[in-house]
Amino acid sequence: MEKISSALKGLFLIFVAFILTIIGYLLFGYIQRIVLVPDDFLLWTVNFSVNTVVVIVELALIIGLYYLFHKPFRDHIKSVLLKITFVEKFRKPIIRSIIAIILFCFYSMITAVTVITPDKIIDHSFLHPLGREFTYKDVVKIDAKVKGERFLIPFSYSEGEFFYVNFKFKLVT
Repeated sequence: MEKISSALKGLFLIFVAFILTIIGYLLFGYIQRIVLVPDDFLLWTVNFSVNTVVVIVELALIIGLYYLFHKPFRDHIKSVLLKITFVEKFRKPIIRSIIAIILFCFYSMITAVTVITPDKIIDHSFLHPLGREFTYKDVVKIDAKVKGERFLIPFSYSEGEFFYVNFKFKLVT
C-alpha cells in the first residue's frame, strides 16, 4: 500500500510540475511581451534554444518537488550527501551556485526572442538583451516549419501555422 501511495504522490508531483511549467511559459510570454516586444509587432517568436533550458528547468522542478514532498527520498538524499564531506563543507556556496544557475536559465529564457515589425526584425538574445535590429535586406535565410502530417492532438496546428521560425542574417560590422 505504501508503494502505491508513493507512486501516486510521485505522479501527482510530476503533474504539478507540468502545470507549473505551463504557468511559467505563460508568465515568461507575458514578461517578454511587455519588456521586449514593441506595440507594432507583426510576429514574435521564442528562439529554439530555449527548449533545452526548459527541459533542464522542468527536470530540476520535478526533482525539487519530489525532494520537498517525499520524505523517504529526502532522507535518502540527505544521508548520501552527508557522506560526502565536500558537500557539507561547501553547502552555502553550492546553494548559491544552484540559485545562480536557475536565475541564469530564467534570464536566457526571457531574452531569447525574435520580433518582426513592419520595417525591421529585432533579435533579442542572451548576449544582446536590448536586441540587434536588422532590416529585411539583411535577411539571408528563413527556416520555417509548418504543420506536418504526423502531428497528434497536443501538437496540432491549422494549415499554414508556423511552429518553428529561424532567421539567419548577414552581420554588418
